[in-house]
Amino acid sequence: MKTSHELQRAIRVALEDNSVSILDRPKILMLASAYAIGTGLPLSVEGNAKTAAQVHFEEINRSISMLNEIMTFCTRSATDLVESFLAMRYKVFQGTHDAETVSAGGCFLSKFSGANQFLANDTLATYEANERVVTLLAVLIRQLLDL
Repeated sequence: MKTSHELQRAIRVALEDNSVSILDRPKILMLASAYAIGTGLPLSVEGNAKTAAQVHFEEINRSISMLNEIMTFCTRSATDLVESFLAMRYKVFQGTHDAETVSAGGCFLSKFSGANQFLANDTLATYEANERVVTLLAVLIRQLLDL
């Protein structure tokens, strides 16, 4: 298992080695961070994204703050994105979207047919242009958060 320092270095290297523009790095890290946080939180049977975000408020903010130390990004937007990913997961959980997407390999965002209901067009465009690196970063970030 990698240490926190090794994972943080791997995140920085992934951003630098994948031809990601220096201007896009904070947005890509924010997107991957929000995805890793939002898909890693447990869902309650009788909840929704808003209540889940409130229940996990401290964990979300602690995680975002820690990741923001690796590279600065907009923490407010990251918090909003976490809630969007929670909302997407609730749609799958409630059966209103295809449940197979959750267990598919990689990032289920690319297979989630209603993503544009939850995420801004520029966020989706950033994801689509950088899907491989966002997915790699989300995996590394999830490992870091699980330490």
